[in-house]
Amino acid sequence: MRNLVTGGSGFLGSHLVEALVARGKDVRALVRPTSDIAHLESLGVELAYGDLNDSQSLKTAAEGVGKRTMPPMVQTSPGGSI
Repeated sequence: MRNLVTGGSGFLGSHLVEALVARGKDVRALVRPTSDIAHLESLGVELAYGDLNDSQSLKTAAEGVGKRTMPPMVQTSPGGSI
């Protein structure tokens, strides 16, 4: 079963990808076209380019995926507090 990790190039997402790969799981990482993907490439994961704000890229990334994982996100207010 293929696993989709959104934010796969981010701090939490990259660690999640590493853990899944270490367990022998098939991983697809959703990344932005501007993301540094060198680490993901070294792990041999499949890359899907897109953005969480682009529904079509999410649909494409999710094709053939059995599990979807989105690392927790922290959003701050315009003043910078959580």
